[in-house]
Amino acid sequence: MKIQHATAIAAALTMMCGTPALAQTTRETKVDHDTKVHDGVATATTKVTTTSKRKTHRPKKILGVKVGHKTVEHKTVRESSVSSDGDRSVKVKTSH
Repeated sequence: MKIQHATAIAAALTMMCGTPALAQTTRETKVDHDTKVHDGVATATTKVTTTSKRKTHRPKKILGVKVGHKTVEHKTVRESSVSSDGDRSVKVKTSH
């Protein structure tokens, strides 16, 4: 029975170590509203910032010592504005 237990434990450890861990992802959305009047024209601006961070499988090293994992950040800023004279504009800015 001891050999069977040892084999089962070895197989379980192999399966746990062999499969990669799922990357932990954090998503954050921030919305800002702004209204201004210039020369009698009112402009309403909405700015939506979406940020996504996740850990990579690549280790972060300081002076050759592993201290954690590197993170990757994706940021999207969408700015849309509507003025009272009918002008509309949308700007999308993406950074990695």
